[in-house]
Amino acid sequence: MIDTLSGPRSYLLYILLLIIVCFMVFGATINHGFVWDDGGYHLLQNPYLQKLSFNNLTHFWTNQYQGMYIPVSYTCIMFITWISRIFTSTLFNPGIFHFFNILMHCLNSLLLFFLLKRIFKQDLAVFFGTIVFMLHPVQVEAVAMVTEFRGLLATFWGILFLLKYDRLLRNNTYRLLRLVFCLLLFVLAILSKPVAMVFFPIALLYSLLVLKTPLKKLGTLHIFLFFISLIAIYMTTASQPGFVIQYLTPLFNRFFIWMDAVNFYLCKILIPLGLSPSYARTPQVVLDFWYTYVAWLIPIGLLIILFIKRKRIPFVLFAFLVFITGFLPVSGIVPFIFQNWSTVADRYLYIPMIGIAFLITFFLTKYPQRIFKILCAILVIIYGILSSVVYLPVWESNLRLWSHCIEVTPQEANAYYNRGNAFLRQKEYGKANRDFEKAIELDPSFRKALYKKGFLLLGQKKFDAAIDYFDAILSLDPEFAIAYTAKAVAYYYKKEYEKAWLEVNKARSRGIPVNAHFIKTLNNAIDKVD
Repeated sequence: MIDTLSGPRSYLLYILLLIIVCFMVFGATINHGFVWDDGGYHLLQNPYLQKLSFNNLTHFWTNQYQGMYIPVSYTCIMFITWISRIFTSTLFNPGIFHFFNILMHCLNSLLLFFLLKRIFKQDLAVFFGTIVFMLHPVQVEAVAMVTEFRGLLATFWGILFLLKYDRLLRNNTYRLLRLVFCLLLFVLAILSKPVAMVFFPIALLYSLLVLKTPLKKLGTLHIFLFFISLIAIYMTTASQPGFVIQYLTPLFNRFFIWMDAVNFYLCKILIPLGLSPSYARTPQVVLDFWYTYVAWLIPIGLLIILFIKRKRIPFVLFAFLVFITGFLPVSGIVPFIFQNWSTVADRYLYIPMIGIAFLITFFLTKYPQRIFKILCAILVIIYGILSSVVYLPVWESNLRLWSHCIEVTPQEANAYYNRGNAFLRQKEYGKANRDFEKAIELDPSFRKALYKKGFLLLGQKKFDAAIDYFDAILSLDPEFAIAYTAKAVAYYYKKEYEKAWLEVNKARSRGIPVNAHFIKTLNNAIDKVD
């Protein structure tokens, strides 16, 4: 009889239930390993996280790293490595990192509960809206992948910012200390992950559609927020490393890419089946579909209808706008590197799910009949089962993750490449070789897959065949410097030492350090010949 509860006891009960459910559903990830980007330069291979020191900490605050200026996230990650070392004697214990991801997701859900409670008075409706945000299967990727701690942390500060923003506007007072604190929360969100700049337009929509604040009464705070957002956009753009977009979408067509992403995400929200770490939905693939040029009418038509009825259902319009605004930086309007593999990804829905939570809460508040509560409870149970039983186990290991991705999107070359690497680490060279070959078959210009195939041939002492693969890479990208060192090794074993030295020099001229032991061995071999 939970819908009959009211008052402080009900409020506390719902909070306790949210905490328990979050750790029950996502707690299994504590036994998972590091997967996907966790093993890359943002975490395990980050040289400034290998030692806990003040110099390493200040480096994150004084420099961008890997094209991102997110010192707040890296400060928190350093703290987690410190906790990991205290309790497990190692800096990178996956269980500790997964625990903090679950904790951040739990905190975000609780903060969202408090925000919804500011607007809607029915505790049960607020609870259901929050738990849909918490348990929806599209949230699994953001919680299960350790490197997405950045997005979770950014959302934490972002919802805190919305709570403080709400209080400022309701009190209609802009005391300096409160104003500065509100701005500080927004800055902390952006310094955790730049995508958090979307909380400014979300706040603006909140004031106009939820609080119904007249435009002329929007004060100094919004000017500051606007300029902070501009600075964030400039810093993000300026700090981005040079990267190669395989297909640069023409400006006019980017609208269709954005609308396709909206439709795709709406489908995944309604029917969360076939979720995958990568959908191989690149811009060129999307633009090849004829329906791309028609399907945009669905979200635009929906937006027009909601705008016309905005006075009657402002919360629905707000929820939809939050949904499409929440992933705007990765919508395809501005090209980004992951578009080489897919424009859409589940983790991009973490902030937009706030809009879905608003929609569910509004619906149950407007239609409080028991049948709708029962249907929503059934939906929540289905989401919980899908998340905990179907999708969470997929993120247990790289091998399982990319095998699942291949089942869902067999045309994804990167999935075969990543699974090949997983097989390589397990010394299952035959399986790794087949996956690298499949990746090259799907994408003949896949340089990393070509390199790994050549690497395997090198290990099999098929030196001429290996050199052919390395040459294929360099014909595509002469700056793929590690291929020169690999060629040098191949020539060394062929006893063609002059050619080996030539490749060493090419690698060095491109800033790639060559193993000192190999140089010494090569020199000794040349001396013996002389």
